[in-house]
Amino acid sequence: MSRKKMTTIRVDEDLLRKAHDLGLNVSKIAENALKEAIKKLEGLTPQTASANCRSDLVRGVGFEPTKAYATGS
Repeated sequence: MSRKKMTTIRVDEDLLRKAHDLGLNVSKIAENALKEAIKKLEGLTPQTASANCRSDLVRGVGFEPTKAYATGS
């Protein structure tokens, strides 16, 4: 198992409350979502990915993409 690093994220208060009420493991869900996003982005190249395909992952509010993904180079 890899080492874990403490971090802070901002999540909508109501959404977080509902997640906790349902007994969801927010940390594990966030980790799994990051793994999936990384897999998707690593599979993209400027030649095969349209702006619409990447927009779900890199153009959302609060996400600062790397220069390579932001410029498509």
